[in-house]
Parts: sequence; C-alpha cells; structure tokens
Amino acid sequence: MMDERSPWAKLARDGEKRVTAALPLVDHCLDVGAAFSAIVPAWRAVLTTAAGRALTDQDIARLTVLVALHDLGKANRGFQARYDDKVRPIVGHTAPVAALLNHSTLRTGAAASALHAMIAAWDAREHFAAVMAHHGRPLQAFYRDAEHQNRAWIGLVDHWWPKDGHDPAEDVMPLIEAARARWPLAWEDGPPLPDAPRFVALFEGLVTLADWLGSDERRFPIAGPHGAARDALRQDEAMAAAAARGLQPLTTPDADFVAAFGNVPYGFQQDAAAADLGAIALIEAETGSGKTEAALWRWLELRRREEVDGLFFALPTRAAAVQLHARVDKMLQDVWGSGGPRAVLAIPGYRRVGDAEGQALPGYRVRWDKGEPGAADDERWAAERANRFLAARVAVGTIDQALLGTLPVKHALFRAGVLARSLLVVDEVHASDAYMTGLLGRLLEHHVAVGGRALLLSATLGGEARARFMGKPLPTQAEAEAAPYPAVSGVDAPPRAAVGSSAIKRVTIEVSGAIDDAGAIAARAVAAARAGASVLVVRNTVDGAVAVARAVAATAPELAFTVEGVATVHHGRFAPDDR
Repeated sequence: MMDERSPWAKLARDGEKRVTAALPLVDHCLDVGAAFSAIVPAWRAVLTTAAGRALTDQDIARLTVLVALHDLGKANRGFQARYDDKVRPIVGHTAPVAALLNHSTLRTGAAASALHAMIAAWDAREHFAAVMAHHGRPLQAFYRDAEHQNRAWIGLVDHWWPKDGHDPAEDVMPLIEAARARWPLAWEDGPPLPDAPRFVALFEGLVTLADWLGSDERRFPIAGPHGAARDALRQDEAMAAAAARGLQPLTTPDADFVAAFGNVPYGFQQDAAAADLGAIALIEAETGSGKTEAALWRWLELRRREEVDGLFFALPTRAAAVQLHARVDKMLQDVWGSGGPRAVLAIPGYRRVGDAEGQALPGYRVRWDKGEPGAADDERWAAERANRFLAARVAVGTIDQALLGTLPVKHALFRAGVLARSLLVVDEVHASDAYMTGLLGRLLEHHVAVGGRALLLSATLGGEARARFMGKPLPTQAEAEAAPYPAVSGVDAPPRAAVGSSAIKRVTIEVSGAIDDAGAIAARAVAAARAGASVLVVRNTVDGAVAVARAVAATAPELAFTVEGVATVHHGRFAPDDR
C-alpha cells in the first residue's frame, strides 16, 4: 500500500476515470533501471566502440543509475496533481528537473545537492541531459546556454516549493537512496563516464528503449506487487521481457548455405561473407543474380563472428519490402526452426510479424490474429508502432525508417541507437536521388562510427556514388570503366570480380516515340501478350496509366489486369487492403 504522501509514477483508472491502483515512483524507476541492465548486453559492443575505450562494470552501473533516475521529476507537485484527471494545466516531469537543479535556493536542498555531486563525480552532465530527453526530443531546459535554460525552466520552480507541510523535493531522496542501494558500485571511486558525443547519443536512444520496456504493464503491473516483494521479481521479469522481445544476444545455429537457402552458393555469395571487407561492404550484380541470399549469408556469418546481432533490410519501395519479407522470414525458420525469431515487416499500417497479422485496438493496443493464447505478444512488440520497427532483431522495410535516424525529428536518436547492433542492408542503393544519397551517407557514417555494419546492394551503381559510400577518391573515367562487374568490395577491400551463375541473360532495348499514344502502347502490349510474353506497362502519370489500361481492356479484355473482374491499374499509394 502506498503512503498517501509517496509520489506515484503511473496510475490505473476504471471506465469512469477513477484511480484503481498507483505504482510508486521508486518502483517504476527501478523497473526501468532493471530493463536497461537487461538490454545492455546486446548493445555493449557498439557502446564500447562509441565510447572509444573499454566499458567497465562501474560504467554500466553508473549508466543504469542514470536511467533509473529518468522519472525523478514526477515528484514535482504539478505532476502529482494529475492524480485528479481534471486538473489543468498538465505539468510534465522532465523540464521541471532543470528547475530543481538550477534555482538558486532549490539547488541547495538535499536532493539537488546529491544529484549535483553525483553528476560532477561521474562527469555526467551530458548523460543526465540525455536521460531527461527520454521522450524523444532534446530539452531546451538542459542546454549549456544559461540564457536558454532560464527561459525554459524559470516558470517551473513553483512546483517544487514546500506547501502544507510537504516538500516535494524531499520525495526525490528515497529514489536516489534506492538506486544507491541497488547499484552501489556506481558510487565507488573511479574514472568519469566516456563523454564522446556519439556515445551519449547512443545512450540516449537506449534510455528510451529501457523506459518502454520497463513500462510494460503486463510485465511490471501498476497494481503490484510493490516494494520488497517487487524487488524479488523485477530483474527476472526484465530479463524475460528483453529475451522475449529479441533485445538480448541470440546464438546462431551452425547451418550451412544449403540449409539456409536450399541451393549451392555461387562464388560471390560466399565472398560476400568475407571478413576482410570492412564495416561497409558492397555487392554489385544484376537483378536476379542472388544478391539477397548473399546479404543474408553475410549477416549469418557476421553473427557467428559476433560482429552484429540484428538485421534491418532496407528497400526503396513498400512493394519490394512486402515481397522480400516472406523470403527473409522463411530463411529464419530454416535456420532457427519454428521457435526462432520472426521477421517484422517495417512498413506503417501493416503490423505483420512472420505470418501473423495484428489489428489495432483503442488505447494503442494491438490484437494479434484472433487473440489466441500464447500469441507471442512480446515478440511482436516492435511491429506495433513505426517508431519501434528498428528495435526488432530482424526487420524488412523501407529505407526511410532508417533515414529518420539522421533527421532532427522525434525519436531520431532512438532509431539510430537501436539500429547500431544490426547489419544495415540497403538494397537498390542506386535508386536514391541526391537528397536520399546525402542522408544515406550521413546514416552510414554514424552507423559505422558506433560499431555498426552495413552492406549495400546495387545493379547499376555509378563510380561517383561508389566512391562516396566506400570513402574512396573519385575515380577517373578510365578507372570507372575498368572496374570489375559483377563485383564484391568493401571499405577495406578493393573490388574483386564476382563469380555468379553461368546462365546468360539477354536483354533487348528498343526506343519508341509512342509515349503520348495510349492506343499504340496498348497495341504493342496486346501483341506481345498474344505472342506469349508477360507484359508490364509502367507510366509516369496516373492519367497515362489509366488511358493505356482502358485501351487494353477495350481491345483485349481477356488479357487486361483485373481485380474481381474489373479492369484496373496498380498504384504504389493504394491503401494496404487495396494493394
């Protein structure tokens, strides 16, 4: 039972908005600290790379304590008043921490003094600011610029003043003391935390992940148990939740190429897994040559060498991602069996994991298939919302999901942070325009700098783009023409000719001036189809596509593309059900 004065972190309400249970602030914060300690093993290698030095157990303990303090601002009076759901204005819990730490009087109190001493001893100013940004955006109140700080927190001071015999700042001390008791190593003498900007940015993303994991009410219920009874269950629940959601390392079975893909590999598919290619590898080969299998084989071999854990397969279009998702999921089942990981389809609106489909329900909930028992909700958690996609162990989606980690948008650092443990495969990289190419270059730079691995696939990559992505000098025309094709290369290895299938594919290209003549285009298509060809007509405008479709339907209705007996066209922006 909570003390009447004890601060709460989360509330449960009934249908009439009455509070039915309250989760104490200390319990919730320790839940999230336990969640962070459960997910760290999967990201420890990239954290180490980003830090620029080996991480010690004390470093991890200090980071965990900082994570556990993420919601300390909920002790403020304005936030606690939200017990009454009709109270306005709504007061938050992150920016008010800056008022507690910076106000000339409040900063001398016991809680603020303890926080200042901890931050100074650990050199954790930037790390603490990162923790306070766990809702996905940097907070102006924690800028180094004092002028910006004052404007951001000056109006929040009143929420910390003592009133009616109660000092909300004093409610922060039990949380600090609980964290000290749980992770005492953090307070022992030792070197300061690594302060490399990429390390702090990576840490910020993982704070968000830990908060989401530790806020799962199925694993960490609001109604209890609380206090000592919760202490006995907390770490086990955190470890179980992290494992179920694919947020802990997973052993790779010793399956060969044939077992994984059902055929003997071509030479370049084996070469793609070579250890000497470096952090960014490139496969250049024609469409249909087996680049996808080569990419997946490289991922499996990188996993065995413990260089990566997860996989994000990024494609330029939704249609391509939907098609590839099933192939990747089949590979996972062939390698790990029925109990292994399943691939998330990282496209907003689909909610698909393996062959399971999710249905959105009120309150941001998702029902998987028919809500059958044992529906593996935890495993499917990453597919429920687009900002979680990259937290999946294996996901197949569109490149924009990864590129959002390079833009100044909400949860950008979360996306980039969770992606860091994965092999990022970018298919059809030649399809990017100048803007997308620039973003992809920034993404690759950051991803590799924190220890990530990337693989680029292309059928027609130009020499300039190749040089940019590989970090090489721009080639001369003679050098570009002399480059082998098909080829496998990497940032640490020059292009080497790739040995693929012995089959020869011949393509004939004919230029016609009939682009504005829908009837002529339809006539060519119908003639080819009647001669036994499979025909696809691609138009750059909807009106152009509709005109040709109508002409085909008028002259050869039996050959026209139809849906439920109606001749139509296909468009990339159709709703998922229509697609």
